[in-house]
Amino acid sequence: MSNGKVEDKIAVYSILNRWVQENDFKYMIQHFGLNQITSYKSDSYSSLEGKLADKKIYSDEYKYFSKEEKIVQNQLKKILLKKIIMK
Repeated sequence: MSNGKVEDKIAVYSILNRWVQENDFKYMIQHFGLNQITSYKSDSYSSLEGKLADKKIYSDEYKYFSKEEKIVQNQLKKILLKKIIMK
């Protein structure tokens, strides 16, 4: 707010509010190590192979065609059922 038309009360409140936020970050930096790199160590994926669980991820195309397949199967079931009943 640099237009010079801000009331003093609002300006002071805004400054103090911002100061509290920045003080919180300063506290976290000093006491919790925020902004610090704790290690440059890295692990290869091959060393993590036994620890990671495989998870199936289906693409949007797979989901779409699976849904379409179910619709077609349901239609086919209805047609076959009608043929069996008509015999």
